[in-house]
Amino acid sequence: MQNIKVLIMVLLISVINVVLGQQVINSAGGSAVIGSTQYEYNVGETIIETGTSATLIITQGLLQPSQLTTSIKDNLLTINDFLVFPNPSEFEINLKNNFSKATIIYSLVDEKGAEVLSHQPIIIDKGSVEKINVQQLAAGNYFLKLDVNIGQDKYVGTYKVLKIK
Repeated sequence: MQNIKVLIMVLLISVINVVLGQQVINSAGGSAVIGSTQYEYNVGETIIETGTSATLIITQGLLQPSQLTTSIKDNLLTINDFLVFPNPSEFEINLKNNFSKATIIYSLVDEKGAEVLSHQPIIIDKGSVEKINVQQLAAGNYFLKLDVNIGQDKYVGTYKVLKIK
């Protein structure tokens, strides 16, 4: 009797594995036509094998019959929207707004992901410069993260900063 229970459990687990085992949650995806061939792709799947040529990279994987998107669309700042200078810097970093009058929140994050400096929301006009004192920080690489609000629109950006001495 005990053997029959074990056999039923093994069969039940095997059936569940076959039915549910071929699933991943996609973070993004789509399709493209190259030449006369249509390709379907998604991001966030388990990589099985990758083939490359001089002009093409193909990764074999698992496509779902329907796409579940889990990403949130962010409006990204371009490199010219805000200028960060001087970079590298020993004492202070200037953050110049070339974008539009905006409310910004900024933080400085070290390479380990720890927030080492942050600032409450400030309103900065187009062409204005916000000075960020980095003199107290240890030398190293940091990331300046910006959250920018212009009316109802939200933008995000990250800039690499090098602190010297």
